[in-house]
Formats: sequence, C-alpha cells, structure tokens
Amino acid sequence: MFNKAVQDWVRSLAMRVMKKLANTPITPNHITILGLLFTLAVAWLAGAGFLLAAGLVLGISSITDIADGALARARNACTDYGAFFDSLLDRIGEAVVGVGIIIYYVNHGHAMEGSLLTYLSICGALMVSYARARAEGLGLECNVGFMARPERIVVTCAGLVLFPVFGLWVLSASLWVLIVTTFFTTGQRLYHVYSVTRPAPQEEPRPRLLRRRRAAS
Repeated sequence: MFNKAVQDWVRSLAMRVMKKLANTPITPNHITILGLLFTLAVAWLAGAGFLLAAGLVLGISSITDIADGALARARNACTDYGAFFDSLLDRIGEAVVGVGIIIYYVNHGHAMEGSLLTYLSICGALMVSYARARAEGLGLECNVGFMARPERIVVTCAGLVLFPVFGLWVLSASLWVLIVTTFFTTGQRLYHVYSVTRPAPQEEPRPRLLRRRRAAS
C-alpha cells in the first residue's frame, strides 16, 4: 500500500536517527524486545477498555519495527538470527494485540462477533507473513501485496483511535478490512510464487507436413 518512495524516505530518516545510537550499548534486539513490551501494554489497555490509549501506544510501538532494523544497518551488524528474532516477536505481538481486543469484546457482550472477527484477522495476518517467509525459505522474493505489517498496524490503530468518536462499529469495520485484505494479499503471494515457479511451457511441436508419395511407374 505504501509506495517505495515513502518506504525509502522512512528508512533513510530512521537511519539518520539510529546512527546516533550506533555507539551505545543498545542493540537491535533490545529495541525488538521493547516493541513486544509495547504490544503487551496495548493488549492490556484494549482489554481494560482504554481503546484510544491502546491505539496511540500501538502507533508508538510501530517505531520500534523500523528502529531495530535501522540500528542493525547503521552498525553494519545485520544477522540472520536478528532477522528471525524480529519476525518472530512481530508475529507474537500481533497475536497479543488480538487477544486484548477479544477480551474487550467479551467484556462488552460481543463475545461471538468480536472473537470471530479478531481470530480471522489474526489468521490473515499470519498467513501473509508465513507466505513471504516460506517463499524466502525457497530462495524467492515475495513482498507483493498491499496489506503488509505496516499497513495492518495503520488499520488497527485507526479502529482503536476512532472508537471513542464513532463507536464499536468502526473497530469491527477495521477488523473486516483486515480480514478481506489479508486474505486477498495471501492470494496475491500464492499466485506470485506460482507464477515464478511454474515450469515454462514447452514449445509445441509443429505439425509435420505429409508428402504424398508418387506411385511407382
């Protein structure tokens, strides 16, 4: 959803900021863990009914998604384990936020609707992430689709922050948006992998022209 120009601008800004921390004891993994702690706070706030605060904290936590990778690049210390650790905690964080939203629905008499919507939105998010991870495990690039993690955070934040103004329906609407778009993005990545891995069709042999044999004279 965010075009490449926006992404490059955000990354360059994060790099300039993180270069100031390059010589400190803070490591990229520390920032990744801080991001998980933020999501735990988001889950608690959402479950307790403070949805506006939960949305604001979730927005702040998204900074850590950019900062940990930027710090690793600023130190020229990108590692496979760091990438794995970051991705794993990101998935845990998304699930934890979903649990907080489910608790809110349950506490306010919408257990069936809220639990189902939130569960499906989490499933969609995990499928999008898994599709890319599995493809990259096969040595394929798979960053297609418009509902990646940054976009999912924006939609979730919107649902939480706008709740006090518009009511519960806007939170449910944001979950519906996540469900539809994440399942669609999963389909996009499925088709992408199929298109780059299917064997090239073999050229069909041209039909042979049969020559008439002349009858022996």
